[in-house]
Amino acid sequence: RRSHRPTILDIGCGRGALLAELAEAGARGVGLERSGGAPPSSGVEIRAGELVDQRFPSEHFDAVIIWHVLEHLSQ
Repeated sequence: RRSHRPTILDIGCGRGALLAELAEAGARGVGLERSGGAPPSSGVEIRAGELVDQRFPSEHFDAVIIWHVLEHLSQ
């Protein structure tokens, strides 16, 4: 039986370092950065833009990470 490979969205992913670590553990990750960030060396998918502009299907992700993001948002 095939095990489920979790899909994770990392909002404010920077260069995708956390997603690269999660990929090594077997997860599939997608990163989102307002400016696009620098291209990762690990082959992690990083999208540029705002979350509201992305067209992810409903219930597409198993988990969403927002790490070191809230302090960068405007009021």
